[in-house]
Amino acid sequence: EDFVDFFSQIAMHHLTRLIIEKNRDVFLPEIRKVLLEIKNNTMNFLKQPTFKKSSIPLGIDDNQVYSIAESNNEVEIKISLYPNEWQIFRLKKPKRYFELRKRNYSSHRGFFSVKGGKFQLAIPFKKRLPDLTEEKSLEKQKMLNIDLGLKTLATLSIIRNEVELERIFLDQKQIIGPKDKWFLPVDKKNQLETCDFSKLINFKWRLIKLQRKAFDFQSKMNRIRYENKQKRKTNHKLPHYNKTKAYWYARRHYKNTWLKIQRIHTELINQVSARIVEYAIFHQIDSIRFEDLRWSQHSRRDSIGYFLSDWQIHWFFSRIIEATSIIARRNNIRTYIVDPKNSSKACSKCGKIGRRVGKNFNCVTEWCKLRIDSDLNSARNLGSLSRKTHLIRL
Repeated sequence: EDFVDFFSQIAMHHLTRLIIEKNRDVFLPEIRKVLLEIKNNTMNFLKQPTFKKSSIPLGIDDNQVYSIAESNNEVEIKISLYPNEWQIFRLKKPKRYFELRKRNYSSHRGFFSVKGGKFQLAIPFKKRLPDLTEEKSLEKQKMLNIDLGLKTLATLSIIRNEVELERIFLDQKQIIGPKDKWFLPVDKKNQLETCDFSKLINFKWRLIKLQRKAFDFQSKMNRIRYENKQKRKTNHKLPHYNKTKAYWYARRHYKNTWLKIQRIHTELINQVSARIVEYAIFHQIDSIRFEDLRWSQHSRRDSIGYFLSDWQIHWFFSRIIEATSIIARRNNIRTYIVDPKNSSKACSKCGKIGRRVGKNFNCVTEWCKLRIDSDLNSARNLGSLSRKTHLIRL
């Protein structure tokens, strides 16, 4: 049967070639006629253009296609897709637009895009970064030392001249609400009114469930792959494993699960970095210092648990540091990373090596015997390490 199909295809190609050669005088005039018609009426044969990706900026011809105007707390946008035909749009919520304008951002010409079947106009903003002021000496600097973690997302400690001025912990509850008010003291009587904890999502438990779900789908894919290979040893007519419905179902859900995990990571990174910088602006911080966790070691699941082993990803910390440095640079704040050698083991009071068990740190020196949160102890040590080790500026 395979030979008959192959031979019939060869015969059809040969027969088609013979028909064209014998009737060339008949086909050529018809082909010329069609080509001339396409040449003279090209637009009739083309579909109306659609925007599938971000197009080039509009209005590069001096407000003949695109213009924007501000008046009485309103933003009016004019667009002309056809000559002498203008369409006028007004922003429903111009608050964000005017907030950027107050922060010395200048609006530029927008560009069109299509997302989710909707026609969108994006307006980019640009700001000239200020020149960094002259760096102060370590004794005069007001430093914000930050220890990043997974049990507590960030531990912040403000230090000037080796004296801690203030400390605060940034975790899941602090992500709710405005980014510039999370660190302000809250009246206990009005706590439920100012902070709606019903909107709080337990990101850590959500990530644990998604990671287990992704692991289950990965195991299912491996099992289907193995069983298919064993069956194909005796029956070669069976379809390949990547063409089976069960494999594609598991593969699709496996990818979707990891996309959800990445979106949660991105949201946490954006929230944590924005709140750190707002806290630094409020307290007039000169520099922000992180631990250099680029080479942090991965621990086994049986030693630290399922959550920490699967969520202990190197790029998560580096992305928080990178996002914070970018936002801080816009507000004239320097960002450094410090060698974290013994930062979690040394006592922030006497400098001797102590004992750390989970979130608790105990100093073994007889005259000190400091007991403190291990993340806070590590954050305090960054100030003293800044004097002893080389700083890397971001």
